[in-house]
Amino acid sequence: MNMKKIIALSGRSNTGKTQTLKLLMHKLDEFGECIERNENENTDRNRTYLYRGIKISICTGGDTDFIIESNIKYFEQTNCDIAITAVRTKGRTRTFLNKFADKNNLKVKYINKTIDGINADKINQKQVEELFEIIDTTIKALK
Repeated sequence: MNMKKIIALSGRSNTGKTQTLKLLMHKLDEFGECIERNENENTDRNRTYLYRGIKISICTGGDTDFIIESNIKYFEQTNCDIAITAVRTKGRTRTFLNKFADKNNLKVKYINKTIDGINADKINQKQVEELFEIIDTTIKALK
């Protein structure tokens, strides 16, 4: 397994985690190269990018332990360096992700989803910039 870092956007249901990760995908479409798309009939998407010589896989879903398990399988299948997923603030999704990380000597960097009902688009975009900065910092540390 190639995975070196897991980044989890953490928040309650319906707080914009999926939307924020979709915006992150749009930014990576602009600055990286999408090498795999796996999109199902609902709103969740899985994509893998090459960015600055690093393979990054993103899964927008994360509200159930079944989805997290599926995301982990996707991350393993793509052999990514950096895995990014949504996850609930507490409960089984987080427990499942932590167990996987512990078993594989990985650290999970949890980012709390910022919420603002009035300025949701602006907040989501700001959070994308924060995530992109974390990606860049992680890449520098890996090289």
